[in-house]
Amino acid sequence: MSAVVLQFPAKVQRQAKRRMNRVEVDARHRWMIRNRSKWETEETEGIDPRECLPPRVRQLMELLDKKWGAVKGPTMAEMRRDIAEGRKLIEKRNRVKAWIASLGVDLESIKDAEQALFAAFDELAARTGKRGAKA
Repeated sequence: MSAVVLQFPAKVQRQAKRRMNRVEVDARHRWMIRNRSKWETEETEGIDPRECLPPRVRQLMELLDKKWGAVKGPTMAEMRRDIAEGRKLIEKRNRVKAWIASLGVDLESIKDAEQALFAAFDELAARTGKRGAKA
């Protein structure tokens, strides 16, 4: 008879989950909305220091919005969802950039997604030797 000894991993204590407050989420959301569609954005998170307003200024702006009847901004859940979706979009674009670079295309000369697409097509067509052939 043979015996098998199983060893379970050491128990690791989970750390407390840190929730961002409204100011941090708002600053990250504004950064994401502004940068998620830019070709040159490679970072998945950021905070624009100009967006982090002091509490008194933020409170004053909220009071003015209430007085003037301004449209309410997105909820915390909506902002978190937008941040997560923007992060996925940037990560996907980074993977595409890595693939295009692996084809041998110079990414420094590419300024937007359309140029990247045509550069990838040109490179793939040159590899298969079908440049200029009719489909």
